[in-house]
Amino acid sequence: MELTLGCQCIFITWLLDMTVWTGIIILLGHLFFILACIDIKYLLLPNYFNYAILLIGLLTAHLGIANIQLDEALIGIICGFALLWLPAKLHHCIKKYPGLGGGDIKLLSALGTWIHYEYLPLLLVIASTIGIIYLLFYGYIKQDRLTNVKIPFGPCLLIASYGILLFASVD
Repeated sequence: MELTLGCQCIFITWLLDMTVWTGIIILLGHLFFILACIDIKYLLLPNYFNYAILLIGLLTAHLGIANIQLDEALIGIICGFALLWLPAKLHHCIKKYPGLGGGDIKLLSALGTWIHYEYLPLLLVIASTIGIIYLLFYGYIKQDRLTNVKIPFGPCLLIASYGILLFASVD
């Protein structure tokens, strides 16, 4: 883990130069990495990580450090929540069991403070594509028919959002 995070620091600093924003992106990358590891191992996205991502996003938007304004971040929270809550609720009503964890919903809501709300649907498309690739790879490795497989969607959301953030940060 330490080697991965150290390489991430070097790569991000090389890519973006040394600024306050670079430090925030590195910190966010560390949070994302830890959160992804937890979700992969336990299928759990702890609230304190989701809330930390949300609060730091709001703070950077308020201070004018982020590439997003505070009002856009607040709209992003609502849009991020709605984009996953509505399909999750619909799935639960039809199938009578949850198809998406509440942590994923809170995570996308928190990511709405970092990613402009207009790009949240793109984030979901990219994350879903990553999830499908993961599922196909998992099925190939396990030689499984992929019935009743639970996949951690949090890492897919985190990878997609970090990619979008880096792409938006490069001049």
